[in-house]
Amino acid sequence: MKYFRLHIALVVSLASTWMGQGSLSAQITQGSEIGIWAGTAYSFTDINNSIKHLPMAREGGGIFYRWNFHDRWTLKPSFSYGYLRGADSLSDNLFESRRNLSYRNLTYDLSGSLEFNFFKRNRRKHQDYRYFTPYLGLGFGLFYHNPQAYFNGEWQDLRPLGTEGQNFAELGYPDPYKRIGISVPISGGVKYIFAKHWAAGFQVSFHKTFTDYLDDVSTVYVDRTVLLSGPDGALAAALADRSTIVDVPAVGVPGRQRGDSQRNDAYFFAGLSLSYVFAELKCPPPSRGGF
Repeated sequence: MKYFRLHIALVVSLASTWMGQGSLSAQITQGSEIGIWAGTAYSFTDINNSIKHLPMAREGGGIFYRWNFHDRWTLKPSFSYGYLRGADSLSDNLFESRRNLSYRNLTYDLSGSLEFNFFKRNRRKHQDYRYFTPYLGLGFGLFYHNPQAYFNGEWQDLRPLGTEGQNFAELGYPDPYKRIGISVPISGGVKYIFAKHWAAGFQVSFHKTFTDYLDDVSTVYVDRTVLLSGPDGALAAALADRSTIVDVPAVGVPGRQRGDSQRNDAYFFAGLSLSYVFAELKCPPPSRGGF
């Protein structure tokens, strides 16, 4: 009986030692994330082309998913929106202030990026789940946009009006621009896992596009009589040249430069993010317990 009790005590002692070592060696694997971000949106266009226009930045936000498939690499699909706005009235440039154009554009962006984390993401001890790193990303995206101008108390869609003659391609004017376009997002920021299942961060993304019509301004002024002959001609003519509101005579001489067609437009998102981290606690196998 005495030897039996000693045997039981030895087994209990070894089991306790193994369990203690196992809990100290337990590791938490933090995997994919799903989150939201909220902040601001801004555009770089023929109208917004200097720091003077920063007050026109408006709200933006979205959702994202991060697949952390490597210690340093992450795939991030996201869906975002932003209000893009601009007004010549804020410009110090004489021609732009006389041009007197303005716009808003609610833009939706669907993109995917490959992110590189500067700090390696090691498997963490159970008591040490925190992780911080700056990162950079590059990707590919699609966006939908619809520029509008405020006129007579209402927001008017500009694309159907063809303010630069897009409804008269047979006369040598450009074809109507597309509402859906391609963008190249270049992103960066910092992220911090502050709890087992939660992470926060700050992110910025610059989206280079292949269109010059986020603000409906690109080429030259069109002959007013041409615009008047088209559908909604009076409205198209009024929104194509708004200089008469602040200056006489009008600057919209046919053929005069209205925008810069050599430089495509871009938009910018920036904001704070909060994400849920899918984490799994892994205990070591019995072979690591010291037997």
